[in-house]
Amino acid sequence: MAAPAPGAGAVEVSMDDKAKALVAAKIKEGEYKVRMIGEYAVRTDRAIDALEKKVQDIEAEEKLYLHQIDDFATATIAEYEASVGPVPAFDNHLSLFSKDIPLEFPEPLAPPPASSASASSSASHHE
Repeated sequence: MAAPAPGAGAVEVSMDDKAKALVAAKIKEGEYKVRMIGEYAVRTDRAIDALEKKVQDIEAEEKLYLHQIDDFATATIAEYEASVGPVPAFDNHLSLFSKDIPLEFPEPLAPPPASSASASSSASHHE
């Protein structure tokens, strides 16, 4: 095979002014689109950074709340042990009506004493 002549692979294209203008316009359009994509990427990066900051703030707040819940639970258990006695171990679901785990009910939830329950029911019948 014969060696190719110098410049044999180069294709010379002759373009008229209209074609040159069209190519130049397409190049400008491409450059514009690349700039717009770059600006969009910058805005997107800023939005991502802002969202990451929000997530970090929420995580910090969540850790604070979990710490407060843990402190409250610890204090409640200590208060229970001080007023009722040691917290018994249990493996079953906790029931408010369990005889194994004495619970101190807040006033509105405490069952009325037997004497006042009969007195209040008889009083309501008389009204």
